[in-house]
Amino acid sequence: MWPRIFKLNPSAMRLCLLALVVATGTCIKGAKAGPCIGDDPLFTAADSDDQVYYPVQPTQEYAKVFSLDYDRTSKTIAIQTSQEAITYEGNEQDGEKTLKKHFFRQCGSTLEPPSDHVPNFVVDLPVRCVVITATPQIGYLMTLNHLDVACVYIGDTEWVSDKCFTEKINNGQILVFASETEFADALEDPDHPDRDRLDEIMDSTQSLIFGPIYTDERLQDNRYIPVMDVGLEYWEKTPQAIFEWVELHGAMYNKENTARKLTFIKEKRWQCVEKKVANVWSSELFERSSVQKPRVCWAYHLDYESDWGSYYGWVWANPCRPGGADDNAEDDYYCQLARACGAELVTGESDGGWSSNIYDDAQTAAMFESCDSIIYSSYLRDIGEEPLKLLQDTTAYKNGRVFDTTKRGPSNWHELRLAMYDYLLEDFCAVAGTHSDVKEHRRMFLRRVDAEPEGEDPECKMVEVDGEMMSCNTIGFLQQCHRYPECKSVPGICEDQKRCINKNFRLRYTDTEGRRRAKRIFCRRVKKRAGRVRSKRFTCSNEDVARKCAKRCGECCPQLG
Repeated sequence: MWPRIFKLNPSAMRLCLLALVVATGTCIKGAKAGPCIGDDPLFTAADSDDQVYYPVQPTQEYAKVFSLDYDRTSKTIAIQTSQEAITYEGNEQDGEKTLKKHFFRQCGSTLEPPSDHVPNFVVDLPVRCVVITATPQIGYLMTLNHLDVACVYIGDTEWVSDKCFTEKINNGQILVFASETEFADALEDPDHPDRDRLDEIMDSTQSLIFGPIYTDERLQDNRYIPVMDVGLEYWEKTPQAIFEWVELHGAMYNKENTARKLTFIKEKRWQCVEKKVANVWSSELFERSSVQKPRVCWAYHLDYESDWGSYYGWVWANPCRPGGADDNAEDDYYCQLARACGAELVTGESDGGWSSNIYDDAQTAAMFESCDSIIYSSYLRDIGEEPLKLLQDTTAYKNGRVFDTTKRGPSNWHELRLAMYDYLLEDFCAVAGTHSDVKEHRRMFLRRVDAEPEGEDPECKMVEVDGEMMSCNTIGFLQQCHRYPECKSVPGICEDQKRCINKNFRLRYTDTEGRRRAKRIFCRRVKKRAGRVRSKRFTCSNEDVARKCAKRCGECCPQLG
């Protein structure tokens, strides 16, 4: 008798036979019959000719590791599972062999993938149950106000920072397993105390395991809950590309509109902060004066032994390429932070990855002395006595310019850094001393180690927004704190929020044409304002107005009219 985890139910068996005939010789995981959950909209034959379930579709601009393809009633998510095959500049390898395609159809549909498209699995939309395997996945669910979709968490609960997620664990809404092996054992165990809950998850056509799976192949190969490698966002290079994975998450829950809005908000906040820095700390300033760029070190100490080897020393950031932002779009995220903040990042010298940029104490002490500020990109409380003394002897430490990543506790950095890259930018600029509001900015991630205690994540406070409950953290992500004063009293995103977005770019326009529409409306407002002041009819003869339009819209205003 096969263990339950590999045992097919009759409907899955029928679909497996179909898949065998069609193409691959293997059963398509997830292609099994099952009822829709809750009040999900059902796909019906009557809808098939004219119903469009996904009117808002992402406009993917930065991410290279995944892609989204839409039909009227289905979606295909493709994820590249070979880092070498990702297409960056100078890397033109064929990645088709390692590309995993996943087929999603509206709940209730019997739609099959095209004959030339054999996916790794088929899942009904919206996804209603996900198995969380890494805390950064929680950050994406928080931004979408969709924590309720989490039904299983694999890992140590001490790694979880968000208090709302912790409440769901404590209330029994989320099952917890210490490891992938423990979860795989539970799926096979007929006498497990949560057998009924596990059966519901396994029998549902709206369940997913967030991969990649590292330690137990039984989960990767199981025939009940499909595995999707949503944890590969760290392969992306830029912060914008990493956060664009929120659009992949939005596609799984039919929340593309919210995901599009979030990517737009964060991109605009990043641009706003970058512009404010450039207005003061421009390259011309450094060229024509004796002012030097602030120098920031990025390193942490490692004392680690494993089956793969032993590592001892100071791990430094990978080197940044010289040149402007347009020439270095594929630099690591900390290089992007430094460049946007007008700072120089002191890094290792090797392009061979982190393990080739480990320096001993003497080398590190010399490098630290060249830095105005030091970011210890880990937990300072875990450092040994000798490395700590080395750090405390630096000029930066004596000047109060050494920071670690525990401003909101030890887990917040890993859980939210990817989802809150715009706030991390402000933190970095504040550390470098180039933030326009450096005296007022309240850092979210980076803690001054000589004067500030380790923090903790704020309490879980929920408010009603358009008929649904939303946490104050999520309201902060959506830049709506000003509408909910009760969130202002909660330490966290709303308390720290600076609305660094031009008021003419209100984020109501979140569909695929949203950005162009927002630009057109901006220029119409400028035209109207110019008409009231100058004349009843606007022309480009008003140089001031035309210049503003050209700068904002990239073309002359009358052409937009």
